[in-house]
Amino acid sequence: LRIAERIRMHVSGSPFRVAQGSELLTVTISIGVSATSGPDDTPETLMKRADEAVYEAKKSGRNAVVGKAA
Repeated sequence: LRIAERIRMHVSGSPFRVAQGSELLTVTISIGVSATSGPDDTPETLMKRADEAVYEAKKSGRNAVVGKAA
């Protein structure tokens, strides 16, 4: 979660230009993180939990990191 939070902070704190001379844009991201709880987890279950976590992050107001464990 710490790495995901650092990525989120870096993205939201780094305005950028789409094209030379265009105005600066600020972007925010929501990240869903899942962790394996053991050998029975499949890539599909990890992706499902990460997907649920990112939707929670978006529901909480966006620009957030949410972790989901088994």
